[in-house]
Amino acid sequence: MDFKRRLAVVACMPNVLMSKLALEHDLSANMLFKWRGQHRAGLLGADAGMAFLPVAVETEPDGESARVISGAPARS
Repeated sequence: MDFKRRLAVVACMPNVLMSKLALEHDLSANMLFKWRGQHRAGLLGADAGMAFLPVAVETEPDGESARVISGAPARS
């Protein structure tokens, strides 16, 4: 699984050519596209359970500093 995850992370990087990456690792480019999709969906293990949290940032009256005022998971 670690091999799949590592290649999926590399496949998500900008300017990475899937065909070149696949060739370097003796894989099909279609397989890398599949792994990349699984990685983005959080299905490759290490990222499972990770999610973005809503955050609100409030600017201080001095206009030069800001602080996070919310970072709790959204409730439905």
